[in-house]
Amino acid sequence: MKYYTTIILIFFVIHQAIPQTNHLSIKNSHWSGLHYYIDKYKVDKSEFKYELTKNPEAFSVYKSGKKKFNWASVISYVGGSAIGWTIGDLILRKEKPNYLFGILGLGLIYTAIPLEEIGIRKMKKAIDIYNLK
Repeated sequence: MKYYTTIILIFFVIHQAIPQTNHLSIKNSHWSGLHYYIDKYKVDKSEFKYELTKNPEAFSVYKSGKKKFNWASVISYVGGSAIGWTIGDLILRKEKPNYLFGILGLGLIYTAIPLEEIGIRKMKKAIDIYNLK
């Protein structure tokens, strides 16, 4: 019996001595935004960023991707507003709505979509860097 207790105790000590690393992941929902996960548990952005700061290389790549993602959001909101304004002018039957404003809005949205994808790809690359180390 004493032999089994010693084996279990040794196994416990070895298991505790091995450094535990958290597995990070991120999911993008078009309607509700980014969702952050640590070990499959949903966490808020500040906890996620705190965990990511433990790896400076990954955090740097993450910040670059997040910056692109945020700019894409701003650009798409401006483009959507321009399109909405033009549609509003058409509904109110103004004599000559400014179609150039609507076309500019379409161009902004067309620019924002790939920029958002690039940002998400960079953030996922940063998470891969963190998870591999």
